[in-house]
Amino acid sequence: MSLSSSTALKFGLLITAWFGASGSVHAQSDRQPAKSPTVAKGTTATTVDAKIAQLQTLIQQKQFQQAFDLSNALMADWGGEPGYDLLAGQAAYGAGYFQEAVFAFERVLIVKPNVLLARLYLAFSYFQVKNLGAAQKELTKLLQEQLKPEDAAKVREYLARITELRARSVVNHAVNLKLGYGYDSNANSGTTLDNLSNIPVESPFYPIIGSLDESSLEQSDHTVDAALNYVYNRKLTQKSDLSFNGSYVNTRYREQSQLDREILSLTGSYKDEYWGALFNISGFVQPMMLDGEFYRGAYGLAMDATWLLSDKWQWLWGLSYTSVNVNSNDDQDIHQYAYRTRFTYMGSKIHMFELGYGDDDGKLDNPVSISNGKDFWTLSYTLVYPVSNKWLIIASSSYQDIEHDGINPAIGVLREEESFTALLNVDYLLSAKWKISGSLSYTDKDSSVEIYAYDRATAGLSVTRSF
Repeated sequence: MSLSSSTALKFGLLITAWFGASGSVHAQSDRQPAKSPTVAKGTTATTVDAKIAQLQTLIQQKQFQQAFDLSNALMADWGGEPGYDLLAGQAAYGAGYFQEAVFAFERVLIVKPNVLLARLYLAFSYFQVKNLGAAQKELTKLLQEQLKPEDAAKVREYLARITELRARSVVNHAVNLKLGYGYDSNANSGTTLDNLSNIPVESPFYPIIGSLDESSLEQSDHTVDAALNYVYNRKLTQKSDLSFNGSYVNTRYREQSQLDREILSLTGSYKDEYWGALFNISGFVQPMMLDGEFYRGAYGLAMDATWLLSDKWQWLWGLSYTSVNVNSNDDQDIHQYAYRTRFTYMGSKIHMFELGYGDDDGKLDNPVSISNGKDFWTLSYTLVYPVSNKWLIIASSSYQDIEHDGINPAIGVLREEESFTALLNVDYLLSAKWKISGSLSYTDKDSSVEIYAYDRATAGLSVTRSF
């Protein structure tokens, strides 16, 4: 039925009484059944139809289910009138019928778009039915109004909750396939005849020189490799996320097939923020095949924490444990404990300075296993230079000082070694899904045992397709 002009005026007075001259609103808890704002007193049953007055009274008494049932009975006669629709929406919201509340409050705002209480309830109802985009839109509109401080704070609280819920629902997947071709000047990390010729006759390991075959001397080769990488990342909250990385790399040598290898790496990590630092905890497993046979397995745990020192400087401290088990030679099995600290400067270019210490311990209590253990210090610098939105240059250099834990009986001396490595990688983004990369590396390793000293240079070109 249509309201008379007198009744419509009474509804207008009722709405004014509910909202107040200031247009202030008060947010309520979103627990189910949700609480409905108290209808302002001062409007008596004599000002409106008795049934509408009864509906108002039930809402004031927080008898939301009865109010909802009554509002449904009145829908055919009163639906579309903003005063009734506001009461019906309040009843539905309080009783936990949030979709019905959405319909009611939308009808109010179609007729009276400036009713702040209806807009607030509509935003809350959208929130309850998980229509976060619509809820955010209505709450943002409310922030543009002259709200009381407590009302504005409640609106911001809900906006923050929407942001967090959206963050939790963000799941990223990425798959990359890379094909590459390369050259390795010393594929087997072998020594040179010059190094062997420098070994004096009185050296304790001079007698073993004659037993060395060509496999101990440096061998250059060309390689072809294919890599498949999968990344999964799920935001849990604004500050935490869970990720998984799986990669498979297959490398084939043109001449030295005994060096053909397959490596599977599986890593899971969890990040969260505590005490002003971003903590990362990860675990990994990495089996490796060599020349078609299982060569070794490795697994480990790592943890690091990053602090923001300023708007440009970050500091990281981390530790890790790795266990390596070599299938054919238990003497080479090791436990590794490593620690590192890194300072990063974040400007137009990224500069990373890192210092690390590691301790490898042989797993067996015999001279060979002990001698395979070592202590090592590493100092490195990395530059990340985004030249443009298509070009990226990454350059790094590192120095490592190594001292073994014991004397290998076959050699008779304690191994002490130093190595220097330089890397350069250049990426060019062909499109959003295609990337071409070029890389160069050089390693110079000196050792107190000449047969372990070598130089090595590599060059590679690869194409990556993202899916």
